[in-house]
Formats: sequence, C-alpha cells, structure tokens
Amino acid sequence: MEQRSHRKIQSGSWRGQLVPQVEEYIIDITTMKGQFIIHQSTLTKEEKDCSCGFWQLSGLPCIHSAAFIGTIQHSLWNTYVDDHYYVYRYVIFLNYLHNMH
Repeated sequence: MEQRSHRKIQSGSWRGQLVPQVEEYIIDITTMKGQFIIHQSTLTKEEKDCSCGFWQLSGLPCIHSAAFIGTIQHSLWNTYVDDHYYVYRYVIFLNYLHNMH
C-alpha cells in the first residue's frame, strides 16, 4: 500500500503525456534510428504493425518503425504508443488500486 501511495505522488510530478520510462525509450530509439534502413512494406503505421513483432507485443514502436516514423515531418511520437503508456491511464489504474482497499 505504501508503494502505491509513493507511485501516486510520484506520478503527480510527471509533466509529459507518456510515463517517463517510455519517454526515455522514445529518445533512445530516435537517436539510434539513423542506423537502420527500412522498407515501407514491413511497416503499417496505422495498425502499429512491424514484421519484427515488437510493436504489436509491447505497444511501443520498435527501432524499425522509429526509423520510418522519423522520416515523417512533424511526427508526434505519442500517437504511435499504446494508450496504457499514457500518464493519465497510469493514474487511473493507481486510483483503481487505491479504491480497492
């Protein structure tokens, strides 16, 4: 219970749309994306699908999709991340857990 309270307080200081770990992940893959050559046929950005399977399983863009998405002007990275990585969803879940007890 104490850990949940700590997480709730901690999440109140987050300023981005995505949880900090995901924001760090996006920064990491966007800095590495230049090392990959991607063929559009392996990606379906509307369905968040890549032939490597990582995007479908994790809900986070894989390095391959990052290389492709990075070529799009004004790409909003948060639109390519599954909803459960958003801060507001995390807070909803914490509130649900807190109300259970």
